[in-house]
Amino acid sequence: MISFDKKVFRKYEDDLLNVLQNLIVEYEKEGKIVTNLFNQKFNLNTNGLFKAYYSMIREDIGYREYLKKVALDEKINNYKLKIENRFYEYIRVLDFIKDFLQNNMKDMVKRNTLRENLRYIDKLNQKILKLIVFNLNSEFNQYYLTLEELKKISHDIYNKISIQLHVLYQEHNFIREIDYSILKKIELTELKKGDIILNDEYTKYKDSFVRKQIKFWLKSTILHSMLYVSYENKNHIVYEAPGTNRKKTYIGIFKIEPGTKYVVLKGRFFLDGDKLNSEVVLQLDKKFGFIKIIGIALEYTLNKLYKNWVPKLTTGKNIYFGNGLFCSEAIAIIYNNLKLNISNNEDFGMVSPVDIFNSYNLDIVGYFEGKNE
Repeated sequence: MISFDKKVFRKYEDDLLNVLQNLIVEYEKEGKIVTNLFNQKFNLNTNGLFKAYYSMIREDIGYREYLKKVALDEKINNYKLKIENRFYEYIRVLDFIKDFLQNNMKDMVKRNTLRENLRYIDKLNQKILKLIVFNLNSEFNQYYLTLEELKKISHDIYNKISIQLHVLYQEHNFIREIDYSILKKIELTELKKGDIILNDEYTKYKDSFVRKQIKFWLKSTILHSMLYVSYENKNHIVYEAPGTNRKKTYIGIFKIEPGTKYVVLKGRFFLDGDKLNSEVVLQLDKKFGFIKIIGIALEYTLNKLYKNWVPKLTTGKNIYFGNGLFCSEAIAIIYNNLKLNISNNEDFGMVSPVDIFNSYNLDIVGYFEGKNE
């Protein structure tokens, strides 16, 4: 029987990350050697080269240079082969993951989306082959440009696969109501930089018409998310896109509110504090997506109708309208830029706080709560 435990999905994702990283490292190391060898080859004098093919005089300069070029070609091919072997090592791991996803994804719409993404990844694989086979030439600038392109493509592949793994994981493991009896109660002093705080507004949501609507669509009282930034001047500082008292994303003082429980999660990888600060700054002062809420409600409705009408033609591509940044969208973007996907959707705007709670890439630290007055 197939297990759909967090560990299984993490292993698939880790295996993919490892082989992609190995490919990049191999290209970075061996590719530089290949570039140097090409430089040596092109610097050889080509005069008399064609004559060398027919000459039996070993002292002929053109013939000797021809032999040097043959030797350099052999070295170049050997180093390129090392890079190509890393590529096919990645392909083998990818094939295992593809089989796992295709054999276990049951929902028709999700299967259609999966097929579309796998076709896109096949195109990226062809692009990688072109980069490591044809684009590796004597120009150092070309080498570095290719390296950056390879890193970009690798991250794109990782994202596509991780999102599909999240979709499958949440198809079998999705919690909308939290059992606090099994969670550890913690103090605010235990919060660490980069922790995600989710608001379970189990009572407070009743005080707001907007919150009631969001709860209706999400079928959960986990309605808001924040990112813990620091502890300064006896205040806990968080980053958020609240959409209530402010209309833009900001960094401010965290305040506990009655009728709310706060669940704390952390990423399973170490997050670099300086990089985290930089990513947070990039997301500051961006508008909250009020109109986008209406669009997402429409998206959920139409998507449900599509499933009933034409499931074989429907994919998970989103059609909603509206701009702006949601609380959970901003956090998913920040984590993704830090090379850890916590999303179950290609469009981060469709990621809800309860989706984040169900990410297999996050661990629950515990919870604290605001007391009712």
